[in-house]
Amino acid sequence: MNFGSNQTIYYLIIAAALFCFVETSERSMADQTSQLEWSSLPEHIILRILSYLSLQEKYHASLTCKMWHTCFNMPELWRKFSFWFYTPSQKRFLRCVEQFGAFLQSIYIELDQEVKGNRENACTVLESMAETSSRSLSAISIKFTGENPLFYAGHEFVKALRVLFGPVNLDDGFGHPTTHLLSIDLSGLTVQFDDSLLHVISQNNYNLERLNIQNSVIICKVSPDGLLNLVKSCKRLRDLRVYHCSMSESVLLELCAEAREPIEHLSIKCRREDKFKIELPSTAWSMLVRKSPKLHVTLGFDHTCPLDRVADLLDPEIPVRVLLFETFSEIYKELNLAVKYYSSHLEKLVLNTHNSTELSGALRNVGQHCSKLKTLWVYCVLDKELIEELLDHFPEMCKRKSYILKSEMEPEPWLPGFIEEFQDL
Repeated sequence: MNFGSNQTIYYLIIAAALFCFVETSERSMADQTSQLEWSSLPEHIILRILSYLSLQEKYHASLTCKMWHTCFNMPELWRKFSFWFYTPSQKRFLRCVEQFGAFLQSIYIELDQEVKGNRENACTVLESMAETSSRSLSAISIKFTGENPLFYAGHEFVKALRVLFGPVNLDDGFGHPTTHLLSIDLSGLTVQFDDSLLHVISQNNYNLERLNIQNSVIICKVSPDGLLNLVKSCKRLRDLRVYHCSMSESVLLELCAEAREPIEHLSIKCRREDKFKIELPSTAWSMLVRKSPKLHVTLGFDHTCPLDRVADLLDPEIPVRVLLFETFSEIYKELNLAVKYYSSHLEKLVLNTHNSTELSGALRNVGQHCSKLKTLWVYCVLDKELIEELLDHFPEMCKRKSYILKSEMEPEPWLPGFIEEFQDL
């Protein structure tokens, strides 16, 4: 096999060969004549190698022999795929949809949306997947990484998504047009969408389990009625991530309906729209917890949320496991209130705030009462003694390095030594 100067592939093959040698030796120690040759590498080893490679590397590796070419065309290799559009020349990714679109089950699209060619390529992927016959797509995630062009509204993306989320077949046994989509993540799509897109999702994706529409737009236009209609249609939702302005008592009560699956994760972020938003009633939260005893909630407040509204939106009946105070303002009063309400189940706490004597007291309160805390990120300089005290309270956190606690100002970004695989990361 000749892989040229590509050291990545070379080292992966060596590792795979060693693994295969050990595996084969254990099975055939009694057979002294058994030998391991490159041509005898099992399919699952080759597939594992190819899964770590880029599209170009996969293609080059497939040219080495018939066996590797066969594995390159196996459906197992194309169940999960990432599309990257940072230059128009990356249009070559579109061939993967043409050749392997029916095999793709989970796709991730990342692009620099400032370049028109990148936007066109990404929309072509969406439209091509919509037109793929017998498709098995179950999960999709899209992320913009650049700056939106001036006056850019992203209408072509919303249009392409409507086609993708539209009907494919009549396969649910009840005569409902439905796709196979189980997971939709639009949090990285910095274009505005409204109830009409949710209506298309709800009408054609009855088996949807995960939906994230916490995207970075100035104003959220998804109304409580639009979200309610989706929740009514998608009775298998287990993970829902929305803005507080889209929530209502009716949505909570619908999540309590007897005919639906219990929800496991609900992420609610509060922003500027909540200036006049009525709080969700405690009675509805209590009913939801009884319906879904394993429910955990992520509750977030960003810098646009009016500070005087934070305490109003905290409710002791909400099973908050992740709390995000990203307000860039003094938040110690609200933090003390959160400790009072959520100390028995709080696992992750993020603070973007200013240091003060009162904040130090609130953090000591966290250390003394939040025994289940696994992650603590504080984006301000703290006293060294306080940091040592907090780490003494959380030895497991200290061991895992899942904290950001700084005693001196350092260049950004501030990153923990360990990032846990948590629902909200």
